[in-house]
Amino acid sequence: MAVTTIEAGVIVEQIRMLPSGEIALELRSGATVRLDWEAWSALDLPTAVALDAEQAQALAVAEGRFRVRSKALELLANREHSSWELRQKLRQRFQDPKAIDECLVLLEERGYLSDERFAQRFLESRIANRDHGPYRLLAELQQRGISRELAESLLHEYDSPHLWLEKAERAKERILRRSKTVNPQSLWSKLHQQGFSGATISAALRDLPQPEL
Repeated sequence: MAVTTIEAGVIVEQIRMLPSGEIALELRSGATVRLDWEAWSALDLPTAVALDAEQAQALAVAEGRFRVRSKALELLANREHSSWELRQKLRQRFQDPKAIDECLVLLEERGYLSDERFAQRFLESRIANRDHGPYRLLAELQQRGISRELAESLLHEYDSPHLWLEKAERAKERILRRSKTVNPQSLWSKLHQQGFSGATISAALRDLPQPEL
């Protein structure tokens, strides 16, 4: 979506309702500005008349907010994001922190953005597809802006020694397949890096000599 320069003197020549429900403002300059209906209604701007500086500024601000929100919704349509992730991506594209903050608040209020839902789906995917331990999953969630309290609460739902032992054993077998010469100390270290607790690692390596810690 190309950035449109909106200055005093600009004239809104025509208004069109798009199938998406958005409003397209055709400017006399040939440019098109898109807004949502709510924003356009709040502006209450005249048509076929040159806008003064205040009106042009209000239109520019509304158009900027629309661009931020459109990009945010596009990103969320691809996958769930945490608030922190989405903020970082929007900051890479837009230079208006206030518009980004307002966008995130609106998306949270309307249910499009949820740290809890993101974290739940993140854990579901990781646990289904990767053999990582709970401490690594906790760290990965925090790296994505999820609070430790929320991350620990959701991980508690997977508080099953059998689950983590099974994953640790699979991780161990994968490590051994890659290198036949891995010693117990190195194997312990690698499993620890994968986020498994000492008790789980000991159980997974019960058939091997235990390293001195």
